[in-house]
Amino acid sequence: MKSTTSNNLLRRIPLWVILVIVFILALFALWFFAARTQLPYSASRPLLYAHITENPPDLSINYTTGSWKSSVKLDHDADGNLIPYCGYFGNSNSFLSPAGDYFTLRTGADQNQIRLYSTHGGSPVTLAGKTLSPSGFPVEGFSKSGKMFAYSTLEKDGKEVATRVVNLRGQELLKVTGAVFASFAPDESRLLVMPYNPTNGDVNGIVSVNLKGEQKALVSLTLGALTRQGLFTHPFYSADGEQVYFFIEKKLYRISTLGGEPSVVYTFKQAAGIAYLTPDGSRVALLDLATDNSVALASQYVPIRVAILDPKSGMVTDLSENTPFTMSRESFPILCEQSMTFSPNGKSLAVQVNGEKSTKLVLTDLEGKNPKTLAEAATFTFEFTPDSRYLLYTVRKDLMGPDFLRGSLYSQPVDGKAPVMIDENVFSFRVVPTGKEVIYARTVQDLNQQLTTEVFRANLDGTGKTSIAGGVPGLIAFLKN
Repeated sequence: MKSTTSNNLLRRIPLWVILVIVFILALFALWFFAARTQLPYSASRPLLYAHITENPPDLSINYTTGSWKSSVKLDHDADGNLIPYCGYFGNSNSFLSPAGDYFTLRTGADQNQIRLYSTHGGSPVTLAGKTLSPSGFPVEGFSKSGKMFAYSTLEKDGKEVATRVVNLRGQELLKVTGAVFASFAPDESRLLVMPYNPTNGDVNGIVSVNLKGEQKALVSLTLGALTRQGLFTHPFYSADGEQVYFFIEKKLYRISTLGGEPSVVYTFKQAAGIAYLTPDGSRVALLDLATDNSVALASQYVPIRVAILDPKSGMVTDLSENTPFTMSRESFPILCEQSMTFSPNGKSLAVQVNGEKSTKLVLTDLEGKNPKTLAEAATFTFEFTPDSRYLLYTVRKDLMGPDFLRGSLYSQPVDGKAPVMIDENVFSFRVVPTGKEVIYARTVQDLNQQLTTEVFRANLDGTGKTSIAGGVPGLIAFLKN
């Protein structure tokens, strides 16, 4: 009887009313799940920054939101031994998780220990083991979801290595003895490691390991002299996880994760090379290096040639030459400032190109058809917005004079419209998580050489500039991958 009554009631309700109810429920479901899904660029994404003071000398690590209404100090070190490992080109999420709520810092005089931090509260966790030296360009970082962190350690007084994978509480999930970490698979079900002998510098192959520790050898080889110069020849997965790219001498190879014979996909034209996927995973960035010596790469000017490989067609497009191999600002290693970066949608490249008297900042599409020189100066800092529509950059005219710390901040629409200067004397900046504003630190120096910082936020078109923190002694440096 109740079932018949219900059916009759439904027949009396107009169809449009039912459709409206269904639509409202669908909107509620979208809101419900979106509110519980932490996206890489959500409004709640924390902003990390370092506060550096001279009197007293101190370096503190803090986080806040774009409003700067509250700020939380997570750690500090009077000697400044809290440094992000910037990694090298392609080593994304090397110290900062995709959602920005977890991060790691190198600590100790030799930067051979790692601390894991959370913006959700609790004390930092010192991870087990002594890490490989940053000068060797080891790969370390968070997985794509940000739920795991992997790194490599030296064992048995430096006679052995190990790959360690931990969760966000620092608890060890996996340890692979005798191998260094290379890459997480896109689905995070496995990872690539390289059997490595630290006493003679030999890499003996590439191994796929699942989280149970079960191993499958993909490639058996000895890279020899190239790897003895540094560990920057790491393999990586294709975007679909079905292929693995790796290097032997000057050649870039590709092999199926199911096994078989590798094939050559590119031959570098200089001494060595680095390759990695563009952010959208559709193409492979190719960096031709003028040297295979990692020490020289870390300490000297080394020009690189930048090109793009389309894996489907095999077509290679040259994008720049004489780009410096830069991973952090030399005078302030707390800042990760690479000399080139791709837009999140993988369609644009911002790159520094060294000339005889100055350096150019060039914005180009990946077909190399529309390069545009934005400015010429001593050096630049730049960052795309999350939607890839704008490039924010600072222009620093002098590396040696009183203004070497700061420059003018510009906003450049990627569609080719004229840039807008937002402010001057900017030391550091970060796009606000919503992607619609920029927050930046404006630094001035008084007659006594004391630095004072004021923090502003502004719209990307330069309007709405508002001071949100003034009279801060020292420097404010925003942390970003």
